[in-house]
Amino acid sequence: MEFNYWVIIIAGTAYTILGALWYSPLLFGNVWVQLKGKTETGENHPKSQLIFVWVTSIFTAYILQHFVVYGQSYYESEGITNLVSGLNAGFWGWLGFVALTNIHRIVFDKIPFELYLIDVGYYFVSFIMMGAILGYWG
Repeated sequence: MEFNYWVIIIAGTAYTILGALWYSPLLFGNVWVQLKGKTETGENHPKSQLIFVWVTSIFTAYILQHFVVYGQSYYESEGITNLVSGLNAGFWGWLGFVALTNIHRIVFDKIPFELYLIDVGYYFVSFIMMGAILGYWG
């Protein structure tokens, strides 16, 4: 199985950039901070934390690429495009490994439902976006 590693890096970088925007005051940062009970968005993270987030985002894209490739081999017989395969991988990866596994935070950690929606909404958009990138260009 051969991957286009440049596309994986692009997808991981897009994931990181989306996270920076999603949790910034431009989108949901202020609401997120309020729901978390914090006083600021933490926009001044050390470079080491940002690099760590970027590297783990690339690993997430790499793992999602496996799902895209497996989906492509399945959907190939159905005549479905690689883009659709990527979107499917992003959706099912998000549903199974993010949305459902994080729902316990509402029950056990008593987080507000709105906070759950902001967090899993970010992962929904990012997994769909990465799946589209990886399916189309990967």
